This record gives sequence, structure tokens and C-alpha cells, in this order.
Amino acid sequence: MRTKAIDWTAALARLEVAVDTLASRHVAPGFALDRELAGAALDHVARYAAEGVPPGPYLEPSDRLLAFAIRHGVSLDWLLIGDVRGMICKAAAAT
Repeated sequence: MRTKAIDWTAALARLEVAVDTLASRHVAPGFALDRELAGAALDHVARYAAEGVPPGPYLEPSDRLLAFAIRHGVSLDWLLIGDVRGMICKAAAAT
């Protein structure tokens, strides 16, 4: 199976969209963006975008990026490679 390379600059842009959207929209009663975690995830991805990441067959994202995605229900497929299919299926399953 061939894995798609991560464009960290594009991933950073998608993460910025996610953080901005969660910070500026009503999501649900009681929902609150974890701003500290969002900042840590943004810092992590920005560092990868600036410095690059050595190529390899597997990605080892930081706990901060994973924690942000899990805590806020954001698809890692979309964040990292721009693949929206998982989000579409998750939304359809919730209806």
C-alpha cells in the first residue's frame, strides 16, 4: 500500500481553519475549544512545516496533535492529507 506524503504547509492551513472555525462558531451547548491544546498543535505543525520532516513510511504525530484531533472530533485524514471521506462518512453515520 502506498502512503500519501504529508504536505505540512497544507496541513498547517487546514489546522488553522479547524481552530478558527471551532473558536468562532457555536458548535454545541457546553462546547469549548481547548485553546491551549489548539496552540500546542499549531506550534507542532508549524514547526514541521518550517523545518520539514524526514521521509519515512510511518508518521509519528505528537501527542498534542493527536489530542487536539481526538478532543475536538477533527479528522486526522483531513488534517494531514486533505482526505475528506472520513468526515463525510462520520457525518452521514450521525444522522
